Amino acid sequence: MKRFSRMFSYIMMLMILFAAMPTELDARGGSRSSSSRSSSSRSYSRSKSTSRGTSKSLTSKRSTSTKKTKAAVTRSKVDQKAYATAKANGTAFKSKGDATKSFKSKYGKQYTSTYATKPATRPAHIPQTYKDPGGNTYNVTYNSQHGGYGYMGPSGTWMAYNAMSDAIMLNALMQRNNYYYDKPVTQAVPAQRGSPAGYILGALLAAVVIIGIAAVFFD
Repeated sequence: MKRFSRMFSYIMMLMILFAAMPTELDARGGSRSSSSRSSSSRSYSRSKSTSRGTSKSLTSKRSTSTKKTKAAVTRSKVDQKAYATAKANGTAFKSKGDATKSFKSKYGKQYTSTYATKPATRPAHIPQTYKDPGGNTYNVTYNSQHGGYGYMGPSGTWMAYNAMSDAIMLNALMQRNNYYYDKPVTQAVPAQRGSPAGYILGALLAAVVIIGIAAVFFD
């Protein structure tokens, strides 16, 4: 019974310590942050009063260099070369949607699948097979009755091939005509790590727990 009461008292003491940890850490963090804010505000007011014009010029130069750095980072050497070519041709766009819309408007009628007679040479924009969004693959052939290239759809009906609806062919044709658009960049979020003080405090608490348990059971 005596050992049980000692164990209960020890557990209650640990619970009090764990409950007090966040408050103490927050208080320390708050005092540090408030002091740093006060010191930074004093230094900022002094610098602002003495060099207002200089700070404006430095800010403008810094913002310009930042923009150049971002542009260089988001494009590789290959992309930068493709962008330069597309910009010279007027085919550089900020998004895939804008580039696709412009390409279809300009080349939609050129890359057709309708031919009154079968061409002597198969057009480069007519593939041998077509894969629909559902994952089904069809053979693309010329049909004289329908006057063009197409395939037999899932229901057995003739479907004219449309290069503007074929994502693979559309992408190839846009590259062939020097169309370029910036790809969205995914930024990795760095993993959050605990502070060294937290690790040390946790190790000390673990040591106290082990020593306390040993003292209760082996006393």
